[in-house]
Amino acid sequence: MMNARDVRAVLDGDKDVGDFMDEAMRKMMEYVGEAFKIIESVNPARKGEDWQGVIECPACGKDLHVCVVGSYNGHTHGRCSTPHCLNWSQ
Repeated sequence: MMNARDVRAVLDGDKDVGDFMDEAMRKMMEYVGEAFKIIESVNPARKGEDWQGVIECPACGKDLHVCVVGSYNGHTHGRCSTPHCLNWSQ
């Protein structure tokens, strides 16, 4: 995320906005990778059962609330308690 100092650097011509976009995309792909690791570990273990719980977020270490809707479609949902961290609906 760009903060006020970053915006000022772009406006002053010291930095390119593309650099921030590249960093944001890299960070997003890291988060997607972390989410898939959780889905792969939690979903098969439930064997068609509904489940919800809180695990440690691999991205920030805070609470990650995870829900598996195994009896319906096996999809997994997750939301970290930290703003702008892991958050998905599969």
